[in-house]
Amino acid sequence: MSNGKKYVTINSIKDGYVQPTPKPTPPPTPPPCIDDDAEIIIRAAEVNMTVTGCADVVDLCEHEEWGKGVQAICPVTCQECYINEETDD
Repeated sequence: MSNGKKYVTINSIKDGYVQPTPKPTPPPTPPPCIDDDAEIIIRAAEVNMTVTGCADVVDLCEHEEWGKGVQAICPVTCQECYINEETDD
């Protein structure tokens, strides 16, 4: 039912002038997908494990109890990073 007319709302008029429609807020930028070796060392020590970084806990990425936490701290090691695979064909 478009008749070509544009309508404004009361909220878009200020001091008698039509204000431009504000652009929507962009979604937040996702955090970089990097392993946090220092954090996994601390978390491992809390359960009496000694590790030197994410490479040492790769076998725990799918662990029933610890897997989700390990994946969050070591997303690269656990292959949890998603890369946009667009091609330039």
